[in-house]
Amino acid sequence: MEAAVPFVQVDEQGQFTVCEEALQVLSTVSSPLCVIACVGTYRTGKSFLLNALAGDHRKGFDIGPSVKPCTKGIWLRLTNREENGSRVVILDTEGTGSTDKDASYDSRVFSLAVLLSSHLMFNSTGAIDEKSLQELSLVANLTKCIHLRSGQSGEDDGAEFHKFFPAFTWVVRDFVLELEQGQTPQQYLEQALAEQSGFSDSVAAKNRIRSMIKGFFQDRGCITLVRPLSEEGKLQKIWELPP
Repeated sequence: MEAAVPFVQVDEQGQFTVCEEALQVLSTVSSPLCVIACVGTYRTGKSFLLNALAGDHRKGFDIGPSVKPCTKGIWLRLTNREENGSRVVILDTEGTGSTDKDASYDSRVFSLAVLLSSHLMFNSTGAIDEKSLQELSLVANLTKCIHLRSGQSGEDDGAEFHKFFPAFTWVVRDFVLELEQGQTPQQYLEQALAEQSGFSDSVAAKNRIRSMIKGFFQDRGCITLVRPLSEEGKLQKIWELPP
């Protein structure tokens, strides 16, 4: 299946609904599913990355050079790939931080991506720094959006989230740094997630995010990708270039 279809959409009242077209696509699969979902800030190339992952960056999820988000809600693409006997399904999520959506909406989409996937990719650009860690601060809201036990009220403490959460890969696009000699991307990630020293409220907030990422996603990794093109004109139409 080359085309992507809407999977989870949101109506004018803010209610999430599952689209019939996606259910029909999934009903054609009898084998287990391996679900890869990608989250991250809007207009950072998530859809392009997922198209490339499926085998051809020119097909699948909509992409474009404008500042408007291409993806609304969650879209699904059933690939022809298999992984350990499971059919690979790719989910593209609406980017966070859009001016026409609020943090509550972003948190719900992020939570759905976590719960639906067997592997979660977080897409960011440049480097793993305080800005990109702040983009991933939605993990702090997972304890509000996800409860492990039915009938539970208030926040979950999140102590057992790691038993149910997917594997996590931080994909750093347009990587601008040079890793220290002998350092791997995994070690670079762990270094960025190390607790900061200090006792101020801002340091405590930063360490809370780091602690949650490490606690919730214990099976985690990192991939760094350099900028694919230096010419801005070609980069804005990269989906038109041959694989």
